[in-house]
Amino acid sequence: MATGLINHNFFQDEVSRLTVGEHGEILVLDQRQLTVARWPKVEGLDPQSYRPLQPHIMLSRDASQMLFSAPSSFDGSMRLYSVRQTGNYPFQVAVGISREDFTRYVWDKAWLALPGWLFVAALTLLALRKHLSNLNQHQQLLRGNERIRESEEQARRILDTAPLALLLVNPQTLRIQHANAPARELLRLPPQQPEAAGRELNLPLKLQPVERWLLDGEDALQREIELELEDKSRLWAIVSLQQLNREGAPSSLIAMYDISGRKQLEQQLHESNLQLAEMAITDPLTRLYNRRHGDMVLKDEISRCERYGQTMAIAVFDIDHFKKFNDQYGHQAGDDVLVAVANALRDSTRNTDINARIGGEEFMVVFPYTRLRDAHKVMLRMQMALTHTTFPFVEQRITFSGGITDWRPGDTPATMVSRADKLLYEAKLSGRNIILCDQDTP
Repeated sequence: MATGLINHNFFQDEVSRLTVGEHGEILVLDQRQLTVARWPKVEGLDPQSYRPLQPHIMLSRDASQMLFSAPSSFDGSMRLYSVRQTGNYPFQVAVGISREDFTRYVWDKAWLALPGWLFVAALTLLALRKHLSNLNQHQQLLRGNERIRESEEQARRILDTAPLALLLVNPQTLRIQHANAPARELLRLPPQQPEAAGRELNLPLKLQPVERWLLDGEDALQREIELELEDKSRLWAIVSLQQLNREGAPSSLIAMYDISGRKQLEQQLHESNLQLAEMAITDPLTRLYNRRHGDMVLKDEISRCERYGQTMAIAVFDIDHFKKFNDQYGHQAGDDVLVAVANALRDSTRNTDINARIGGEEFMVVFPYTRLRDAHKVMLRMQMALTHTTFPFVEQRITFSGGITDWRPGDTPATMVSRADKLLYEAKLSGRNIILCDQDTP
């Protein structure tokens, strides 16, 4: 047989590279797992007497190699065997290592590998420490990002629940980044969709003069101003604008409080005050100034004349036979006559002249910067206008009598009105429909 022809040198090259230790062995097995040859060779022992190598505990097995523990077919000692094929030969090589050699080998290798292990352990420790440090920094970064996210979410909730209209705007692009519900309502922006919650709004800002402030880098604090919206409508608001330092895109916070209702009330109040002020100085029937305002104007004009030496004249007149006319035609006809006289007075005097009703049918005219003869010409023009005025159901003409005087050094409102009243009385005694001038004027 072929197995009987194999000598010890046949596999010498194959097994010379294997190390089995002091108590190990190398076996050449045939297909029946019978030992054909053994190293080291035992003198005086017939190879035919070797028992088959029977695995005790199979550790691993594949197509080319088996790893198992088994008692030696030579001395019965338990060894760890590795069996593999020998190329194309119909034999297998089994390398057996005893437990003693394996333990010594492991210890030797361990002592040889210990410095390397220590070095690797040191490097591993350093790498582990660095990794733990990086991991700690990463965790801190994650926690920081989470806190930033929570802060941004909290800031967004604050913006959304604030009663003021709040906008976050990019000052470079003039694009709205976020707008709360009051701001959307104020600027007539589209409502926020649920799926777009938390995302940037990215709408153009159309709001003057806030756009100009952003382009100029200007801040504003509670500035009361009229705003112009995209549709050219206007509203009044208190506006504050503050630049923010945000990571990423630049932002500006705009706060607006709509005061259009308050402004409307203020305007109404202002108009009411003007009406009250006008009513306080105006005769309700003729719409001329009343006696109190006429006296105040006269006092002011006298002070001006005293200071600058300017001229001034006053005329006091009343309607002739007004009581008789009122009794004959009724109070409504009398009121019509008073209104007609007031209209003729306004038409005949200048805008700078002060016309006042100072009694029932008595009137006063203050002529600033006017000489006596010029004031007399104005009154004659008014007298002519009344002469050509007709009234329904009344045949008679309306006439008036009056007196004119001018300012003199040392005059008071009372002395000037007294002189004009005296001239009025003389005009009535002289037959009425007469205007008398103060002859004592130098």
